[in-house]
Amino acid sequence: VENEYGSLQACDFAYTSHLRDLITQNLGEKVVLFSTDSSGTRNLKCGKIPGVYATVDFGTGANMNEIFEAQKLFEPRGPLVNSEFYTGWLGHWGVPHTMVSSEDVATRLDAMLALNASVNMYMFHGGTSFGLTAGANKGRTYQACPTSYDYDAPLSEAGDPTEKYFVIRNVTKKYLPLPAGEVPPDTPKSAYGKVALASHWTIMQLNGVLQSTMQKWPLTFEELNMPNGIVVYETILNFTVRDPSVLSLNDVADRGYIFVDGEYAGVASREGEIFDIPVSVRSGQTISIIVESQGRISVGSGINDFK
Repeated sequence: VENEYGSLQACDFAYTSHLRDLITQNLGEKVVLFSTDSSGTRNLKCGKIPGVYATVDFGTGANMNEIFEAQKLFEPRGPLVNSEFYTGWLGHWGVPHTMVSSEDVATRLDAMLALNASVNMYMFHGGTSFGLTAGANKGRTYQACPTSYDYDAPLSEAGDPTEKYFVIRNVTKKYLPLPAGEVPPDTPKSAYGKVALASHWTIMQLNGVLQSTMQKWPLTFEELNMPNGIVVYETILNFTVRDPSVLSLNDVADRGYIFVDGEYAGVASREGEIFDIPVSVRSGQTISIIVESQGRISVGSGINDFK
């Protein structure tokens, strides 16, 4: 019904009860409803919904017994459920690919199954965020995710079984019968060879060819009906400024490439916390800012992520 709502500490029970009723109204009474919250009684207290089974989520580094004991406080009669057992972790641009050891995953899975707990693995199959649909997170700073969602999952982004898959399989067969037959082999791969690319247009050359609008102030991507991608903002300076001057783009979302009369002058970056760019510009010159949406924040208080 909700995913980790308790961690927001909003505790709006009218909202979560409305979601429960809305789902029941559309799916019927026989559908099993559950909520998911991260570790701790405080999160479960805000995330628990009457008539909805409360589950928990955690990875290999968490205190399993402590978290399951917290779940029992809210669901004393039902099964232990880790509805998001993290087999790996997501990635962000500019940081090494996150890896979670196969041994740690196997050890923790074995411990949960020994308690007769139910386990849902996130992720089991690595994936891809196609096109421009990759997400982002907001902690201390904005962090954009790459298009790949390999996640160091048991099945790779290509669908191939990894070492982690086989250690999970070995643990599982201690508690459940395995499907008949052999594990399918890796999918065949082939080198594409060299691909010849030729330059035809730059973004600046396309400016003025594509659809545009004249406004007194910059419009957001949403106001332009642009879910993602690139928008070019352009203005002609009609007053005198110091040389150089500081161009401040405090609300850039998410990266702004700055050009003066078509010449590159710098970049503003939400992720890099670079918002003040020194530029050399005179009255009568054109300032163009190519704004790139690097991905929308997918969780937490920053989900209204206007670009």
